[in-house]
Amino acid sequence: MGREPLRRGKQTGGSGSGTFRGHITPVEAPDGSRVQFTLPDGELFQGGSLQVFLNGVKYQPTSILEGLTRNNFMISTDLVPQVGDSLAISYMLG
Repeated sequence: MGREPLRRGKQTGGSGSGTFRGHITPVEAPDGSRVQFTLPDGELFQGGSLQVFLNGVKYQPTSILEGLTRNNFMISTDLVPQVGDSLAISYMLG
């Protein structure tokens, strides 16, 4: 019996700090001009743990600005997700 692979929205570990959240969809959908996105359910991420994926490809960390409240982030304006793009985030709960 092997370990179960992570699935969309899969949470591993216990509740609260130190829990990994993988391939979560932000609250806002890409619209071609939006650059700020929010984590769902009022969750907060640990600083430095946020990973952002556009159509399955990870953004470079220099393209992501973490929000001070750790519940949102911004993407640099030269890489704005377009309508129909798939945007997913992974992070450790803070």
